[in-house]
Amino acid sequence: MSKEITGYTGFDKQADKFFYRFQYKDEFGKRKQRRRLFDSESKAKLELRKAINKHEQTGERIHNGERMKFYELAERYEKSKVFAAVYVSNRKVAGLRSYKTVEMAMNVLREHFGAKLIKSIRPSDIEQFKTKRLNTKTKCNTERAISSVNRELGVFRATLNFAVRESFLMANPFSKCSVISKADENIRERILSRKEEVSLLSALEYRNKQNKQTIIHIKPLVIAAIDTGMRRGELFKLLWSDIDFENNLIYIRATNTKTQTARVVGISERLHSQLIELWNHSEKLLEKSVFGLDSKYSNINKAWKTACIIAKIDDLHYHDLRHTFATRITEQGTPMGLAMKLTGHSQTSTFQRYNNTTNDAARSVAKLLDNFNSQI
Repeated sequence: MSKEITGYTGFDKQADKFFYRFQYKDEFGKRKQRRRLFDSESKAKLELRKAINKHEQTGERIHNGERMKFYELAERYEKSKVFAAVYVSNRKVAGLRSYKTVEMAMNVLREHFGAKLIKSIRPSDIEQFKTKRLNTKTKCNTERAISSVNRELGVFRATLNFAVRESFLMANPFSKCSVISKADENIRERILSRKEEVSLLSALEYRNKQNKQTIIHIKPLVIAAIDTGMRRGELFKLLWSDIDFENNLIYIRATNTKTQTARVVGISERLHSQLIELWNHSEKLLEKSVFGLDSKYSNINKAWKTACIIAKIDDLHYHDLRHTFATRITEQGTPMGLAMKLTGHSQTSTFQRYNNTTNDAARSVAKLLDNFNSQI
């Protein structure tokens, strides 16, 4: 049984202040001591009792946390959590899939809180940070999205939770404030219309004829997104071994999905012809990327923006193609359960954000009501 820690108080003549002091052994058995100065003896005695109780509950780490600045905590958190995902038997056991995004958020947090003691971070500091970020323009001088700030706050909260688990903090200040609200985020409802689709694919075909060596993969990549609803990362990581031409199926591996759940999607006729053409131009190696995105073609942003300009399409994101797929299959009568399996959604509320109502669909419902009302 370890020796009970008692400690004592006294008066430091040189500092002209009262103090408390107690000794303890660290996790390696090395003897250490804690000493703090106060303006009154009663305050010193009160804080001594608090310090000893805190030490008995959390050990030496809480003392380290009292002197720890945020940049030190951030470094510990990144070493422990923020690195490329590690898989065992196709299951993620450590790290993060999108660790680069967390690193960017951490850089923002370091800039704002870096030299601040973690014990001095208050709910008001979090609110001030949120306000400041929302009022800070992006690099493109556009308004910063609430969802972007919420992701930074999510990383901040996770970092402070890590501090609590590691006994550097007694409590997370996020527990006393409510600043992360998904309801406040702007839900994007943009989908690709049929007319826009024709223009976009024509623009991509035109680009292909101009320079086949650099963008031959872009058109089939766009068609794949429209006709399968696969996420950008899932398409980028797709290998030829994942495609079953005989049965017209694409097998999406669990390690490549956001929910770590494998799924299967069908191949439309036009996508089939595009994939066959890509296969004929490829090295015909099953372990290679379907769209060549494991090489210098890993960034399609420039080609995408150029195609949209040629097609005269405004405000269209690549991810909107996934919304388009979800909306189209639902309008064609696909049951929600099956539609969610195809898109890889595990929650109905999330899927509903992807299932947008088009003008044609709204008008068709009105016509159904007209037919019903005419019978009265």
